[in-house]
Amino acid sequence: MSRARGKASPQEIEYMIIHYDDNRGPELVAALSINIALAIIFVFLRCLARRTIRSPLQADDWMIFITLIVACGQYITGIIGVHVGLGKHSIVLKGDYAPWAKCSIAYAILYVVATALVKISVLCLYRRLFGSKRNFKLASWIISGIIIIYTSVSALGSSFQCIPVASLWNLNIDGYCFNYRLAAFINATLNIIMEIVILVLPAHAIWSLQLGTKLKLQILAILLLGALYVWQPPFLHRLCSLRFALPVGNYG
Repeated sequence: MSRARGKASPQEIEYMIIHYDDNRGPELVAALSINIALAIIFVFLRCLARRTIRSPLQADDWMIFITLIVACGQYITGIIGVHVGLGKHSIVLKGDYAPWAKCSIAYAILYVVATALVKISVLCLYRRLFGSKRNFKLASWIISGIIIIYTSVSALGSSFQCIPVASLWNLNIDGYCFNYRLAAFINATLNIIMEIVILVLPAHAIWSLQLGTKLKLQILAILLLGALYVWQPPFLHRLCSLRFALPVGNYG
């Protein structure tokens, strides 16, 4: 079988030699650390709010706890990845791609699982608030099913992006790798579509509540703040270091 991913081109190799000392590992560690710290703080505040109002934990709370555990695993995997070369050019690894590749696979799987769990947690919250509306409840279950299906496919795609899997890091093994960048783009597109659907899902239910128009608009505005996660304005891109925390160059 032919390899869909070949070795780095002469131009890429020349670039990596010139920029041999480039290392985005520290940026990645900083981005991961900030994210996991914020996640822990917000989950703690959520628990504190529940305790303050003496409200028992609900399904959406438990889903968030599970998400935090997965996120911690993702953080640990990312730190290990930096230790084994994530953020450096492939020539620095001197052919020892296995640890790097395995961490990348694990990180990708944990990422798609974590993002799916967040969406399902939000849907659990919706069902708790608007569960009396039969059509709304059915729609939320259908969306949950779609999320589970494409997340499972994404996780499998991350695990078996090359057949055999070892050919991903051992270039001496003849194998075939699909276009992972295209698959990642499709997954990101589905994520955005699902997030938009989840954002607008409760709009009709909120508008049908016996509340004043001003209060309804305020509630909808609060929910739509989540759109900042789906679409980040240009100034947020400049402030966010996550886009600079990617591995430097392809390996091969």
